[in-house]
Amino acid sequence: MGGAPTVLNMLINAPPSIQRPLPRKIAVMTGGAPPPTQVLSKMEKLGFNITHSYGLTETHGPATVCTWKPEWSSLSLDEQAKIKARQGLHHIGMEEIDMKDPGSMKSISPNAKTMGDDRAKDIIISGGENIRTIEVESVIFSHPAVLEAAVVGRPDDYWGETPCAFVTLKYGNNASVDDIIKYCRVRLPHYMALKQ
Repeated sequence: MGGAPTVLNMLINAPPSIQRPLPRKIAVMTGGAPPPTQVLSKMEKLGFNITHSYGLTETHGPATVCTWKPEWSSLSLDEQAKIKARQGLHHIGMEEIDMKDPGSMKSISPNAKTMGDDRAKDIIISGGENIRTIEVESVIFSHPAVLEAAVVGRPDDYWGETPCAFVTLKYGNNASVDDIIKYCRVRLPHYMALKQ
């Protein structure tokens, strides 16, 4: 099975009345956006085995995957999810492709794996500090009441831009704007903290 992180989020938040136990581990490939580790961890707990792949729509489908190492299986599900949120090795036979910069921003981890970051257009510059929207979104996603989150830059006369979040709560939850802001302020550097 394959699907964007949004599809995985829908599965983990399906009403319990329609969820069924899986007869075996189900392999799932995800891509299209960096999946929040909380989503990956919850999918694993439901019985899905997630592989995160990275491709470039402008050139080719999945071109890298996070190749699993047996020693990682002994890690906690949260640690496994953090590893699976990264992309990894090039597919065999994939050669270098030259193309005008699509705006993808990647970084290399200490073990030489490619990590999916943001698109350059998604970076918020606030008072000279660069804020990656996926970092803020990941913290918001970890709040137990949050179903969906998207962070964008909001024009600010003083800072240039500040992070602004659009959040959908899980059915039956009533966390307030202040609850989400306080939750983020405890977990993020001050310059990345939400103001609204």
